[in-house]
Amino acid sequence: MLPYNGQTTIDNLSTHLALNNSKLHGLWRLLRFELAFAAGACVVLAEVLALGGWPPLRLGLSGFLSVFSIAAAVLVLNDWFDVETDRINAPARPLPAGVVTKREVLALSVAAALSGCASAAMIGFSAFIAACVMLLLGVLYDWKLKRYGLFGNLVVGFSVGMSFIFGGIAVGNPFEPVVLFLAVMTMCVDLGEEIAADSLDVEGDRQSGSRSLAIMLGADKAMRIAAAVFALVIAGSAAPFFVGWFGWIYLPPIIAFDVIVAYWMVDDNYDGSNFIVRQLFFYGGTRDEFAQRQKCLSTLAKTVAKRKDEKTLKIEIDEEAFDRLYGFQSHPIPVTPGRKITVRVISQFGEESMKVLGMG
Repeated sequence: MLPYNGQTTIDNLSTHLALNNSKLHGLWRLLRFELAFAAGACVVLAEVLALGGWPPLRLGLSGFLSVFSIAAAVLVLNDWFDVETDRINAPARPLPAGVVTKREVLALSVAAALSGCASAAMIGFSAFIAACVMLLLGVLYDWKLKRYGLFGNLVVGFSVGMSFIFGGIAVGNPFEPVVLFLAVMTMCVDLGEEIAADSLDVEGDRQSGSRSLAIMLGADKAMRIAAAVFALVIAGSAAPFFVGWFGWIYLPPIIAFDVIVAYWMVDDNYDGSNFIVRQLFFYGGTRDEFAQRQKCLSTLAKTVAKRKDEKTLKIEIDEEAFDRLYGFQSHPIPVTPGRKITVRVISQFGEESMKVLGMG
């Protein structure tokens, strides 16, 4: 009997460790590390621009950790509030999938919020107040404002743009023109992202009572509005060069920022919980640029997307193979009654949207 009991103990321990690893991975996914990291990086960039050089290590680190933690807190709390909507829009998210509990998610959000406020307090009173305002706006958006359509989109865009303002506050120069300009541009980018994301989440948002532009005007019109916002950002990104804020050496990274390169995936036999990548496609540029490439009028969008994907993946992609993996249309999918198809779109900013479609 002893060997059997010993084996049972080992099996139980292995199961326990596997569950813990799964839970930790689920909590890590809730943080959306790349988005929180980008928010913290914006603070450091604003500090550099406001000072005209690198900030003291304490200010740089405290500023980064403050906004990184607050962004993470708001992102995690968003999943806590959206659990019922995500059962429709994103059932594979850790909370609706049952990987983590609502209590664990709330505890992670509170811990991140406290960490962010504490880091801001180490900078000074003004930074602490700014951090509290950012946190409050994020919580209000997660709780209520996201259902108020364009107003909610503007609120979350403003809170994201405040990352740059916070960097200026941290070093005592919040009204530096280039910092304010980048705050507005970042706000517009996030505004476009929010409108576009709402266009992919219509079904679940309608059930939650949201008054998003996609629901009020239709998904196609909302997407066109998002595209117009992105076009405004691209056009406005040239302004700092003409007024002398940026030297022309900064033009390449601005161009890279302007080019929309991302990817989307298809699971053509979705089981309701586990997303399996069965088709993968890259895309770059706007839909019009893509249409031009199809007509052999321009290859800019495809070329830029291919180069960036090769650099990111550290591989060389065959031209013919990339043609099959580039675009806005999937490969043919056989019609099977009762079958579910799931499309997951990843933006160039790391944001993710998922849509589940049913076959008749």
